[in-house]
Parts: sequence; C-alpha cells; structure tokens
Amino acid sequence: MSSVDSEILMPCATCGASIYREHVHRGLAGMWGGQMLCPACLKPKRESAVAEPAGEVPDAIPLASLEEPASSAAVESSASPQPDMTADESAAEQSTMEMGPGARRVRTFHAKLSEAALRHMDEQVNTWLQDNPAVRVKFANTTVGIFEGKHSEPNLILTVFY
Repeated sequence: MSSVDSEILMPCATCGASIYREHVHRGLAGMWGGQMLCPACLKPKRESAVAEPAGEVPDAIPLASLEEPASSAAVESSASPQPDMTADESAAEQSTMEMGPGARRVRTFHAKLSEAALRHMDEQVNTWLQDNPAVRVKFANTTVGIFEGKHSEPNLILTVFY
C-alpha cells in the first residue's frame, strides 16, 4: 500500500472514523444520503437497501458501468451542447443529463500548489458552474499529482462528477 492510499480522506459522517482512499477505491466506504460513510456504517445501510423491494439505493452515486460503450459525448467537458454538435448528439447529451441521480459525466480542473493558482482554479470552477446551470454536482474528489511540462510540478487535481 502506498502512502497516498493510506492518507485519510475524511471522517465518517456517522461515527467519525477515518475513511481512507483505499476504502473508497475498493467500494468499502462511500456516499450515502449525501454523507461520506466508513465501511462499518455503510455496510448495514447497503444491506437494508438490498432487503427493500424497491432495490434503489437512495442518493447512491453509481458511475457508468463497464458494459456501457464509451461515447464522445461522455468525454465532453461542458454540460451545454456545442455549436458543432448534430441534433442527434445534442438530444443524446440532453437525455444523459436527465437520466437521474447517478453521475454520468466528469470535469477535471487542476492548479499548481500556490495561493494564486488555487484562487484562479476556484474562479474557474465557480464560472463553469455559473455558465452551466443544468449541472448538478454529484461528487467531487481531489488529489495531488505531477503535471508534465517545461517543469514537472505537483498540481492539485479536482475531479467533479455530475
């Protein structure tokens, strides 16, 4: 296990236990009812949801399944239709936005690890959200990684699932 996997992501909203990135990546911990829960608190909730006849997990964040074919619309970074899209592509994108509670798209932002760069990233995120009122953020994740360029520098990477 690398030191990145062992870093504490956040405390459990129910019991306050530490939630590690590894727990989230392995599906042991996750979001429930808009709160991040540890493996011990999430497991009983999942079991009770499976026992219910409805079978729908409230406020769960299902990502696209592996069986779904990858489409160019799934990798677009903007929620509004682009001018060069055909009517069929625009309709497909609109239906993707109306599919329900699960995250279906992703947008990634990054910034160098300096105060000015992080403020600029904040402005970018806020502007993007204002310009795309149809976007409903389902989950966001941050990590620090090296970006290659003239100089390899660590960057804060923000991934927004919507």
